[in-house]
This record gives sequence, structure tokens and C-alpha cells, in this order.
Amino acid sequence: MTTTLEDLTTRPQVRDFDGAIKHARDAETDAHTLTAVGVPYDVEIALWDGWREKFAPGSIDDSGAILRYGHAEPIGLITKSEETEHGREITARLSHTPRGEEVATLISDGVLTRMSIGFEGIEHTISERDDGTTLLTWTKVKAREY
Repeated sequence: MTTTLEDLTTRPQVRDFDGAIKHARDAETDAHTLTAVGVPYDVEIALWDGWREKFAPGSIDDSGAILRYGHAEPIGLITKSEETEHGREITARLSHTPRGEEVATLISDGVLTRMSIGFEGIEHTISERDDGTTLLTWTKVKAREY
């Protein structure tokens, strides 16, 4: 199946990003927390041949977003999100479920190191560049999960 611009702008999307996930265990509350850049800003990624994509600073509305494993299974609650120089940073509390405990261990062991976002595109711009590539810049998206 070939992806089209219409698919990108009218259907829910998922993107993966490299980045450090910080994990801590609060001994006082026995809570697992993680902090990570959920979406880096102004970092271009390849979509398909000749097409690139990036998220503009301030483009993420993540009110109501939750933490999921594999964009399917709920594993925690986003407790804070903020704009940083590196992108949209989130802090989340991992739930004390079997999957939440497993994810906490995998993060602590350095096995899980990537974040991803599930989102719906709301506003974007398209730029044709001199090198023949096309850049899609998300200026407003609604995050559903990280």
C-alpha cells in the first residue's frame, strides 16, 4: 500500500524518535517515573522518497494524552509536559501493572531508549525545496499517546 499526503493529513499517525529516556524510582511513593523528549522540534525525518517531515516548535497539543506501550496497551499517565529547547518533553508515571513494571525494568536496563508519538495532524505547511525534496512541517497536531 502506498502512503499519500492525504493519508498523512487525515488519518492517525505514529512516529518514532531516538532520544534518551530518563527513569527514576521514587522510594517514598514506590512510583516509577520517566522523563523524555516525546517529540524533537525541527528534526527532519524521511517519510518516503523525496518527502521529509518535521514538527515545528509549539506544534504539540498533548492535553489528555496517555502513555502506551506499542501504541496499544495503556501503561501510565502523563503527569507533565512542557516546551524545551529540544522539543516537547514529557514526564510520566508508569502504572504498577505487569506491563508497566516490565517497561520500567527495560528502561532502567537501557533496553528501551526510544519514544514515539501517536497523533492526528491538524495544521501543516508544505515546502518544495531546491534539492527536489518536499518538506511537510506540522504546525499543529493533537497527541493521543506517547
